[in-house]
Amino acid sequence: GAHAQDCQPIRFNPGESGALIDGVLPAEGRDCYTLDVRQGQNVFIEVVGGSENVVVSVLDVGDARRSFDFAAPSGRVEFLVFQLMRSVTDADYSLHIQVQ
Repeated sequence: GAHAQDCQPIRFNPGESGALIDGVLPAEGRDCYTLDVRQGQNVFIEVVGGSENVVVSVLDVGDARRSFDFAAPSGRVEFLVFQLMRSVTDADYSLHIQVQ
């Protein structure tokens, strides 16, 4: 994708099919993640903690939501985490990511 070189890969612990990721977004920033999956595999991403202003956009799937549940369009899922409404303060977040 367009941002792949800036993205942090998500790797699950051995034997796990999900992860909880915590982060802090700068006022005007974004975090980018990639997840390697099998095409068509079910992927679930949800903002479960932190600021209500934090949303996720998944490349080739959808924009600016608190949660996604979708079949992976390719072998790599790329998504951005950002503050929906412009803010002058940093925002904490927690993401729950699950692959089935």
